[in-house]
Amino acid sequence: MGLFSRQPSVDAHLAPLTTREADHLRRDVVAAFAEHGSEVVDRGDHVADADGGVYGLHNLAMLCASLPPRERPGAIRSHVAALVDSRSTSTPVTLADIERAGYVRAMDLAAVPDGIRDELTPYSRRVGDSLIALLTLDAPSAVTTVGPDDLARLDLRAAWSAGMANLRAVEVDAREQQDVDGCTVHSLAGESFFVGSRILVLEDEVARVGDAPHGAVVIAPDRHHLHFHVVRDISVVAAVNLLAKVAGGAYAQEPGAISPHVYWWRTGALTPLTQRRDDGALTVVPPDDFVTLLNRLAGEAP
Repeated sequence: MGLFSRQPSVDAHLAPLTTREADHLRRDVVAAFAEHGSEVVDRGDHVADADGGVYGLHNLAMLCASLPPRERPGAIRSHVAALVDSRSTSTPVTLADIERAGYVRAMDLAAVPDGIRDELTPYSRRVGDSLIALLTLDAPSAVTTVGPDDLARLDLRAAWSAGMANLRAVEVDAREQQDVDGCTVHSLAGESFFVGSRILVLEDEVARVGDAPHGAVVIAPDRHHLHFHVVRDISVVAAVNLLAKVAGGAYAQEPGAISPHVYWWRTGALTPLTQRRDDGALTVVPPDDFVTLLNRLAGEAP
């Protein structure tokens, strides 16, 4: 390959896949639905059917990016089969369903197709600049977002409360404390699809490790992992840089991506400390109050 060979372009909707890979994925998804007797239309970041069903492709793209090309068609067929099965067996969602298997889930705003995002706006919560919290149902074959029709029928306050209670009760398989690059990072991992979503209840995890008068910096790159550093001294600078690297890598490589950003958590509020540049790269851009805190901590350093 020559020095000036053209590099494959990343797809505008389904990064990190290339345009060619993403086009293959879309064609395979449409074909897989057709095998089940369903006609869907490619909309770039999702496919839609004539009955109003909208199926996002972001998580499937992340999964395919982690697989060798020869394994992708089978993964796509399995994914679509699970969606079709979930749709065919679905019944109106009740409050009892939410209490039994409902979870508030953090999702990448970009992973929610525009049409369904608009419909869910009255029933969801924006978290920071790139996250959205949605009510989901952990069904046997798939985790599905509770649709606007069901949400309109439910007591939303009670349903949200039940979903948050279940999120707080999520089983975490491993909790580790690691000292890396001069900072202490607390990490959570688990098979549950909602470990990363515990960024929405980070106060529960912070309480396990002590007080956090200045908050914590935190990442939730994917559904199975959460990492945070309690802000106590100027080592937070190293923590932000480390977490930014971890988040960017895991977000691009792991299925179930949530966010590539580093957030400053303070009593439930999440403020992004990173931004995307025009070239797509992430850079640390702390807000003024975080810079003020850093200057104070630097002055207190021995």
